[in-house]
Amino acid sequence: MSSILILLIFALVNVVVTGLFAGVVLRQFARRRRVYQLYWMIALLMAFFATLSYVCMVVVGPTSGAGIVFFRLYYILGAALAPS
Repeated sequence: MSSILILLIFALVNVVVTGLFAGVVLRQFARRRRVYQLYWMIALLMAFFATLSYVCMVVVGPTSGAGIVFFRLYYILGAALAPS
């Protein structure tokens, strides 16, 4: 049980920080309508959902059916799309 907690603690901190940062950039974009803020907001939201998918994958178990779906979502959002 402690190994799951160790896996989750850093991911949960990342979810909170990324979510707050995405909210700040979203608010800035709503006020100023700068294109670069839109791109940053999209990237931060993808990182937020990727990390949230990772947390869900760890909770349900990585080898379960739902865990596989969460891993694929994590990989697509966090590794494939976010860098580009």
